[in-house]
Amino acid sequence: MIKLQNLTFIFLSVTLFGLLGFQTSCNRADETVMLALDTLDRKIAATEQLLSLDYSTIANRKELIDAHIRLVRTYYTEEMSPELGMMMAKYKGVGKLYGRFTNSYGDIFNEHKALQKQAADLRNSVRKGKVSRTDFGTYYRKELSDAEKNLSDARKICENIPSVEPDYQRISTRIQNELEHLAESNSDLAKALESLAAP
Repeated sequence: MIKLQNLTFIFLSVTLFGLLGFQTSCNRADETVMLALDTLDRKIAATEQLLSLDYSTIANRKELIDAHIRLVRTYYTEEMSPELGMMMAKYKGVGKLYGRFTNSYGDIFNEHKALQKQAADLRNSVRKGKVSRTDFGTYYRKELSDAEKNLSDARKICENIPSVEPDYQRISTRIQNELEHLAESNSDLAKALESLAAP
């Protein structure tokens, strides 16, 4: 009888340790999956931070730069000083940077929103046990790859925008002043500047 009790005790102990080991292994696997999902969420959050620039402000600035450049080409008939020429070249560069932003922002923003939803759906499916580890790996790799590409695209159009702010402010003010000075003796330019200032 004692031997049977010992065997029963040994069997129950081995079973209990086996279950605890299995549970610990499952918890580690769950923890690994959740850490992977957290990594995905961080990529998406980094993209959102970059896209927090005010689109309408940048779009309005791009329009102003384009209008200023058109007006200078049309009405500035004097020979430009080297300083003003360099400013205009830099202003065009700022305009191109703003143009890349406005042209690409919509696609990157829409992809960002889609990735946010897909990441949330994947996390919910994992929590509810609706996705196998194999399927999770496939979905996760695809989502992470897409999130990294979108983050890279957002960096390309957003990261340099704050650094050109001082140039934009300085040059746009200078060009506006130059045009206003010319408009004192040119009624067509004066009207063009008025329409530019109108909301």
